Amino acid sequence: MNQNYAKFLPNIVLLLGSGGVGKTTIAEKLSKEYGYHWLDGDNADTEIFPNGGQWKKENQKKLKKAHELVLKKTNEVFKTGKRVVVDYIGFNYLKHYLDLFADNFGKDLRIVILTADMETIIKRDKDREYWTTGKANVELVLGRLDELKNCYGESFIDTSKMSTDDVISSILNL
Repeated sequence: MNQNYAKFLPNIVLLLGSGGVGKTTIAEKLSKEYGYHWLDGDNADTEIFPNGGQWKKENQKKLKKAHELVLKKTNEVFKTGKRVVVDYIGFNYLKHYLDLFADNFGKDLRIVILTADMETIIKRDKDREYWTTGKANVELVLGRLDELKNCYGESFIDTSKMSTDDVISSILNL
């Protein structure tokens, strides 16, 4: 664990953003170098969405159940005394999701909303070997995230031209 920063890190880091903004990269680094337990929220919500489709209109109400499941899994890990980093796209009902975490974890929580310019996101998304979000879904998520700026504006970090270490430093300074 990187002892220089460990005492400044929050107990729970909630990373939110579209595909291609660096959530997984940041979560991996926090896990490997800072001792966080990494919870992949997108993986966790497959219990609710085994066939995907979180962005589909007919599945939107199920998203609240998925959010509650991610919260439950985070709580389970946190209760063992571990720090947790949660990496999740979320798609819709994002204020509901963030408020759930804020209400449950209070001062132990740091909400981080990662963004990037569209050109960077599309390039990063296309460079993935395992999954691509696609431009339409990126635009959907970015639109939903934009709606959060009034409530959570101080939590936004634009990763377009930042290294992973720069993003971690920004998280520390939120």
